Amino acid sequence: MNWTARGLRACTVLWLTLTVGSALHAQTIRLGQSADQSGPVAALTREYNSGIALYLDGVNRRGGVHGRKIELLKLDDGYAPDRAKANVAQLIADPAVVGLLGVLGTGVNMAVSPLIEAAGIPSVGPLSGSPDFREMPGTHAYHVRASYGDEVRAMIRHLSNSGVTQIAAVYMDNAFGQSALKHFEAAMRERQLTAVAAVPIGGPDFKGEAAVAALAKAGPGAVILLTAGKASVNFLKAAVAGNFKPMFLGLSVISVDELHQAIGSEVRGLIVAQVVPSPASGKFGIVREFQQAVAEAGTPMASHVALEGYIAAKVMVEGLRRSPPAITRDSLAQALDGISRLDLGGYSIAYSPASRLGSQFVDLSMVRADGSYAQ
Repeated sequence: MNWTARGLRACTVLWLTLTVGSALHAQTIRLGQSADQSGPVAALTREYNSGIALYLDGVNRRGGVHGRKIELLKLDDGYAPDRAKANVAQLIADPAVVGLLGVLGTGVNMAVSPLIEAAGIPSVGPLSGSPDFREMPGTHAYHVRASYGDEVRAMIRHLSNSGVTQIAAVYMDNAFGQSALKHFEAAMRERQLTAVAAVPIGGPDFKGEAAVAALAKAGPGAVILLTAGKASVNFLKAAVAGNFKPMFLGLSVISVDELHQAIGSEVRGLIVAQVVPSPASGKFGIVREFQQAVAEAGTPMASHVALEGYIAAKVMVEGLRRSPPAITRDSLAQALDGISRLDLGGYSIAYSPASRLGSQFVDLSMVRADGSYAQ
């Protein structure tokens, strides 16, 4: 076979490969995600993604959107901003990926935001309530949850109204924790209160003993945990071991399932801020829908974080449905901007070209000894 024949055959194979690949992509709507699957907040990712999968699987069983199934490409960043930047760059380089869903972490989201803006790709349901992230310039992050500032204000208001004013905080010594600390301090000033202590817990291992010792010296009546993942677990394990027993309150990104596995019934009494309704309540239409989907899937899934993932996926699908059938990044962004008010069943989302901050819903729950919640 001469060179021309070989070259013709190679070109034919390449053309067939590209054609088949394009045809396969045309049959699906591709979304991307960078999140921690192996690091300190991997349990949070699993909970959030369980809710995303629950909703997307249901949509796909019913034929997808515009006759196409939805595919979520999930890349592990280990909660490391540099790895997340590489992941997002890889996802953006794929022209078939029309949006991002559930990018997890404050530091991660702040690191990848310039890439997202440069590519003009919508990022729905970023799992960070950081006001610093939400205030970054840009137009392509479509928030679903309330901010950590909203959560902290609700916790401090509850404590102040209950007569507890000796309040301290422990915070992760990273972008997430430092941002949350700033808004903790602002919320304390709003109530004309001064923290008795604010103690960091450092990575990469986030050991809790030193933080517990420092806070025990300050003698607070309540400690607000501006932590997530292993930092929360290690801190509360150290508190139990050191018999340090003030009132503990945590942000919505705490994984109570992970805590219950680590400290058992000692999780009793922990108060957790929630940015979605209780998944055990039948009061909200969105919860009843979630409960039915869980029953149909046959998998126990009662966490607030899973419900939040379910809602984020629902918002993304609403944007996809409002887009023309030939969905592009631009058409998806325009469709999302057109959601002036979306009532998901007692939980509302509103976007516009000027605001994409989602909901301000915050509730407080208390954890029982068995790891379940009491409102």
